[in-house]
This record gives sequence, structure tokens and C-alpha cells, in this order.
Amino acid sequence: MKNAQFLTLQGPGKSQTIILGILDEVIADAYNLSLDECGSASRQYSIYIDDVLCSGLTLVSNIREWSKAEFEDGKTNKQAVEDGSTKLFLNYIFVHEKNFDKKIYEINKKISARFSAKIKSYHMHEIMNTLTQTSKVDLILPNDVDQPDNVREYQAEITETVDAYSTEKGYRASPEEFFRPDKLPKEEKFFTSPENRKLVEDAFLQKGIEILRKATVSNKNMRALGYSMPSVKSFGFGRFVLPGGMSRTMHHSFLVCRRRVYTLI
Repeated sequence: MKNAQFLTLQGPGKSQTIILGILDEVIADAYNLSLDECGSASRQYSIYIDDVLCSGLTLVSNIREWSKAEFEDGKTNKQAVEDGSTKLFLNYIFVHEKNFDKKIYEINKKISARFSAKIKSYHMHEIMNTLTQTSKVDLILPNDVDQPDNVREYQAEITETVDAYSTEKGYRASPEEFFRPDKLPKEEKFFTSPENRKLVEDAFLQKGIEILRKATVSNKNMRALGYSMPSVKSFGFGRFVLPGGMSRTMHHSFLVCRRRVYTLI
């Protein structure tokens, strides 16, 4: 443990800070060490921990800033990862499949390909939010069937806003990601039935549009179904609901964090 540093890159009250506080208790019980003593012999391992990777903006921002900081005299953390002086581990309880892959690619572009190739990542649970034929669609994302006029109008507003943003930035036009295909998922496991999924998804979309219409929201990234990127044509990231089984899974995951330390290295 004295050869592993746990990265503290988020502020007070943030999920990472809370998890590190729990981990500090676990390490004290298991090894009679404090978190501050970890990495005191060397920083052979650099460990980044967080609860859920959603959009991935926090990850990219944290790691990008950390990569610029000094590892030792004359060497940045970026250089240390690239030459093997330290091994960088990204660890999550939950990751969204599509977004994690995108963020590793973004790290490749914003830091370096050599840096991103050295990253090791681990997670306990993967949330499938792609729209491939094998996706379980583990989130709220409506289909296109029988959507009313107010949804079509809102869809057109987003398309116009995104096209204007992409033109201004010189980006290529993005594909539409407003709806999931009607036949996905092939086997419904997230809801009790496809009909109930449709009912809940449409209700969330309608209520989200209603809230935005009544609220004063200047942030164009905030949409009816949550946060989105300004260059993406979607109703938002997709509401993430924890059904009973997944709620128990998340609760169990935090209990595991308290009761034992995983060997990551």
C-alpha cells in the first residue's frame, strides 16, 4: 500500500472524496495505515476511484489536469505514465459502456495515445447504454412510436441548436440519437414488460419537457432527459433509474467497499 497513491482530484462533498473517506477507514482497519501514508515509499501505482462514470466529463477533466502536474523533478505525471514510472488505474463501481469508451478516446486525443494505452481500468458493474443489437438499454430512452407534437417540436429545437453549434465550431453534423429502436432491447430485463418501459419512458420525457418549459434554463446542455453534450442530438443522457435489484446491488457494492479492500495491483 505504501507504493500506491490514491488520487484526490475532486473537492469536498464530491463522490470521490466521500469514497476515499470510506477507504481510509478500511485501510486503517486492514493495514493500520492512513490514506495519507499510501504512496509514501513510492508512487508505483496511481489509483483513481469514483462511484459512477456518466458523461465522463469529470474523469477527463481530472486526469487531464493531473497529467500536467509534477511527478518528480523534471517529469510530469503524463511522462511518468508513458514511461512506466507509475501505473494509472481507473476504478468505478458503475460505468456506462458507451461513454467510457468515448472518454478513453478523448484522453487519447487530449493527452496522448501513449498515455491512454497505458491506462488500466476496472469496474464492478457495466450499464449498457449503447444501441447495438445486444444492448440491454439499462436506462430511460424512449422509442419513436406515437410521440405527440410537443415532442416533435422539442426534437426540432434541439436539432436546430446542435446544428448551429456544430457549424460554429466547424464540427461535422452529428447523427440523431433521440430514440432507441422499437425492437430494443430484444429481451426486457430492466422493466417488468416492454409496455411498462414505454409508459415510463414517455412519462419521463413529457415531464422533462414540461419542467424545462417552466424553468429558466440558460444551459443548453440540460435537456428533458438529463445532461447532454452541445454537439449531440438527443433528449439528454437518459434518465438512470435504479430498480429494486440494482438498488440492492449498489448498496451491496458500498458495503463491500467498507468491509474489504480489493487487490487492484
